Amino acid sequence: MIKRYVLTPIVKSTLRYKAIVLGDRGVGKSCLIERLCGHPFPKSATSGHQMGAQYSSTVVKINQRSVIMEFWDTSGQSEEESVIQLMPMCYRSAHTVILVYDIQCRQSFDNLSKYLSLLDNTCAEEMPFVVLLGNKRDDKSAAAVEATEAAEFVDSNPAIGVFEEMSAKCDTHFNKLLAKICRNLIITFPNIPLHQNIRIKNRHHKQKTKLKNWFKCGAKYIQD
Repeated sequence: MIKRYVLTPIVKSTLRYKAIVLGDRGVGKSCLIERLCGHPFPKSATSGHQMGAQYSSTVVKINQRSVIMEFWDTSGQSEEESVIQLMPMCYRSAHTVILVYDIQCRQSFDNLSKYLSLLDNTCAEEMPFVVLLGNKRDDKSAAAVEATEAAEFVDSNPAIGVFEEMSAKCDTHFNKLLAKICRNLIITFPNIPLHQNIRIKNRHHKQKTKLKNWFKCGAKYIQD
C-alpha cells in the first residue's frame, strides 16, 4: 500500500498591533490616520471637534503575514485632559505611540517632551515603540521647525524609533510609511497573535531590556 503525504504550507499567524496617535489639537492626527488606512485626504478636515477616542483599522501584508493595525485618535477636549483620561485604558495596552506635530507650529513641537514624559511615567516597564511624524510639510516656506532640529530631538530621545516629515494632504507614500512602522513592530513585538489584546508585563519587560541592549550596541531601527 502506497502512503500519500500532503504537504500543508505553514500559515503564519495574523498579528494585531494597537497604535495611539498623540499630538496637539490641529496638527492633523485624524487626517493622518485616514491616509494611513488608505483613504483620501478628507475634503472637510476638522480640528479637534470630535470628542473622546476615535477608532480606525487597516490590514497590511508584511512578508506574507497579515498585520492588523488599530489606530486610536485622541481628538477632542484639551490634549492634557485627553492624555490623562486615556492613560489607564489605552497607553498600557498600546504597542506603538505615534507622536504628531505641525512643522508650521512651534508650540506643537515644544509640547512633544510633555507627551514623552507622560508616556514614560505611565508605561514604566512597558514602553511602546514610538514614531514621530512632522505633518504639513507641503508648505516648507512656513516651517517653524527645521528638520535638522527635529532630528536632534530624535537623537536625544532613544525611545523614538522612526521619524519622518510628511504631509497628510499631499504625500502619497503612506503605504510605505505604514509598512515601515509594521516591520519595526514585528521586530519589537514579534509574537502578538490575533486574539491577544492585552500585553503581558513580564514578556514586555524582557523586550524593553532587549531594546535597551540594542541601544547600547548602537543598533538602529528600520528606516527604509
